[in-house]
Amino acid sequence: MRNILALMKSRTKGMGNIGLLNIIMSAFGITMITLFIFLWSLDEGKWSLIGISSYAIPVVLVYFVVFVYV
Repeated sequence: MRNILALMKSRTKGMGNIGLLNIIMSAFGITMITLFIFLWSLDEGKWSLIGISSYAIPVVLVYFVVFVYV
């Protein structure tokens, strides 16, 4: 039992900041996609170009800044 706990502890300890950052960025990406789909589904003019661009452009800009620029 002690060996299993020590192995689990060493694996979680080895994840470090890069692994934690990867989890946070993945969660942020999933949240942004979900928010985009939810807000877009509420819009009455969602199939018009203005309806799509009013949600897609801000989401793409935020995604670009967070995932590419940073």
